Amino acid sequence: VAAFKPRMMRLTARHADWLNVQGTDVQKITGQIRDCDEACAAVGRDPATLRRTLQIGCYCAPTEKELQALTANQDMRSGFSLVGTPEQIAEQLRPFIDLGIEYFQIGCGGFPRLTTLETLVAEVLPMLDR
Repeated sequence: VAAFKPRMMRLTARHADWLNVQGTDVQKITGQIRDCDEACAAVGRDPATLRRTLQIGCYCAPTEKELQALTANQDMRSGFSLVGTPEQIAEQLRPFIDLGIEYFQIGCGGFPRLTTLETLVAEVLPMLDR
């Protein structure tokens, strides 16, 4: 269930197998997860039984120059996408992993160019698999 308001958190706690949060704001997502954990406690559910996922956009390229070219015509103000080189993206993802996010639904920016997808698979994932 994609949820972020109290009523949906209560429904998630009672009925869902998964909680899906969205965006790049770690503090906001920390609060949403805390709210869901509290909703789970209120209905007698162990919060650890609820899988956590993050839906997020991403623009990633091997170098700053390639990243600038990839994002040149994109509106990056939405707060929905991570933007950076492989090292920067890995650092941006770590706080979400620390929050217990197990699965990432990543919208790869720049499509039909496969730069983001290829860079995530070849360079970012190995950095996080430690």
